[in-house]
Amino acid sequence: MGKISDEIMRLIPTLSKIVFSQPTGKTQDSKVTIRPILLKTGLSFQAEHIRDNKAFHTNLDDKELLSLVAMIEGTYRQILIVSDSESAQYCLKSNGTYKKTSSKASLPLPGGIKTHNREKNYLLCEGENIPAFVDLGVFTKDFKIVRSKYDKYKQINRFVELVDHEIGKTDLKEIT
Repeated sequence: MGKISDEIMRLIPTLSKIVFSQPTGKTQDSKVTIRPILLKTGLSFQAEHIRDNKAFHTNLDDKELLSLVAMIEGTYRQILIVSDSESAQYCLKSNGTYKKTSSKASLPLPGGIKTHNREKNYLLCEGENIPAFVDLGVFTKDFKIVRSKYDKYKQINRFVELVDHEIGKTDLKEIT
């Protein structure tokens, strides 16, 4: 095993994410991101391979993770490893070894390990009594999102987030 594999093996219990970027060849994935996920069977790791602007996902156990890292180690110019306690950036040198270019304390993941199906926290939630959403056809009469209008729901929520953020910068209590 290489230096990176040893570092990952040491950090597996507290690992937040690993990002392999800037491939050395054209036949590889343009980016590989690995993050811990919680499945029904327990802790696993999800590898996201970006190839031709498409994302491909595979779930791995500890041994499969180390095998994948050993296989692609040396084929990417940059590797970022983030754990609960530290964050390290590695750059590939011309002799084929990695140099640790930065290391710092890492901020813990809010809420710990994410489940496999992450859910977005919107300011305007499904089930809230928002008559304007019903009038627009985004919500049904029982305040459920109309699936064909989900993109519009996300767009409106993003707009509300932007407005909320800007108002939060001021001392205004209400808008008129």
